[in-house]
Amino acid sequence: EPPLAGMRLVAGPATNAAGNIVYLYEFPEDNPVAWITPVAIEAPDENVLATVLDPRFDVRRVALFDTGTTVPVQPVPSAMPPASEVNVRATRYEPGHISLSLDRPAPAGSALVVSENYYPGWQASVDGRPAPTGRAQYVLLGVGLPAGARSVELTFRSATYERGRVITLLSLAAGVLLLLGGAVMNRRRGG
Repeated sequence: EPPLAGMRLVAGPATNAAGNIVYLYEFPEDNPVAWITPVAIEAPDENVLATVLDPRFDVRRVALFDTGTTVPVQPVPSAMPPASEVNVRATRYEPGHISLSLDRPAPAGSALVVSENYYPGWQASVDGRPAPTGRAQYVLLGVGLPAGARSVELTFRSATYERGRVITLLSLAAGVLLLLGGAVMNRRRGG
């Protein structure tokens, strides 16, 4: 039985690396890599979570950002706007790099929501210019769009990762030097 009604079995049963039996299901509706919302709103996390979990909420009509966002937001509208008719297509989707193109210019005040977990370190450029990113829909990556935007480049750069990588490489180099030094000392002693 699928975990939720309407889901379609894609693969399985299969055994994963931990030895568990797993299945892969697909939701029947359209699940785009990204979409444009006509409005971006700022709200506390508890309100955002309650809203996105409500089955009546259409994620394509409003991007809900956390209260610490740098993405430009608007006041809460008196009525929900219709979903944007701008379509988004991924031209590149790799770990740490996503390229997206819009089929028409983005309207003023709109936001891009990407089906990718938000984490500090995501950087965006819209039509070659830096653009603000933030946590949208509680867990997803959101980008503020200027009027007329046509392309978005997303890259992930983590200062913590880079610092850890350098420390690891230096530690490995020191370990190799110690091993070589020990081998040289052994030879000199005649061992």
